[in-house]
Amino acid sequence: MYDVIIIGAGPAGLTVAIYAARGGKNVLVLGDKFDSQLAMSGRIENYPGFEGEGMELLIKMEEQAKKWGTKVVTSRVLDIVYEDEIFKIETKDEHFNGKVVVIATGAHPRKLNIPGEEQLLHRGVSYCAVCDGALFRERRVFVLGYGNGAAKAAYYLSNFSQVKVLCTKKRLRAEAIYLRELEKRGVEVLTGVHPIEILGDEVVKELCYSIEGNEIKELVDGIFIEAGSLPNNDLASKLGLELDDKGFIKVDSDCRTSMDHVFACGDITGGVRQVASAVGEGAIVGVRMGARDL
Repeated sequence: MYDVIIIGAGPAGLTVAIYAARGGKNVLVLGDKFDSQLAMSGRIENYPGFEGEGMELLIKMEEQAKKWGTKVVTSRVLDIVYEDEIFKIETKDEHFNGKVVVIATGAHPRKLNIPGEEQLLHRGVSYCAVCDGALFRERRVFVLGYGNGAAKAAYYLSNFSQVKVLCTKKRLRAEAIYLRELEKRGVEVLTGVHPIEILGDEVVKELCYSIEGNEIKELVDGIFIEAGSLPNNDLASKLGLELDDKGFIKVDSDCRTSMDHVFACGDITGGVRQVASAVGEGAIVGVRMGARDL
């Protein structure tokens, strides 16, 4: 029996683990750090006191959690039920019981849901520039999106590929530093783009899109989609937690959910969805766990 079971091995979940374990609690983390948005983010430059690769920061967090006695199991949670004041959690290979559950399951990339997107996934279509960008060295790629994620992906890809940003909003809403760098590097940014279809037999060959009412087909080797994110809320739904209109878990100022003994933190709660905010929410939960009589 664990005092605290944390579902999610990203920065929010690992921060909870560090604080709760230091507070003397028996802590289990279930998840895969490689699934974290931080692991796929590439270089981090806006986290106080750290500049480097996101995966490097995540590994340090996991090592610190383990140092204080946290058990980390790389496994996906398949089911969770609450019976007899105990949370019973099922993974592919094992079952775990806990007194308190923290949901830190994060979010996943939003799809465009256009023809060809699903069929050509991993054959020219990608949701992770850091993961797949090197496959398109010195080739022509498009970044489809509208925010900081799109600008950051284009900035990264411009190091070795021919990049064009197709912004699906009226303007690219990104940090000034990325906008300046894209301009300095001569990266073309088209705004007001409406993607229609991704074309290709075995691999991506063309993108069909419209702009100002004109339909255009362009040859391209790779398409990186950065259209925001959706919450990983399956387990929250199984527990019947209250969600907002976008599917994120509703929490109070102490990150408590609508169910007793269940907390949530990080991207799964919505908000600005930054590493620093995930760590901040994780710290709130972790402090509460450490001081709590379980």
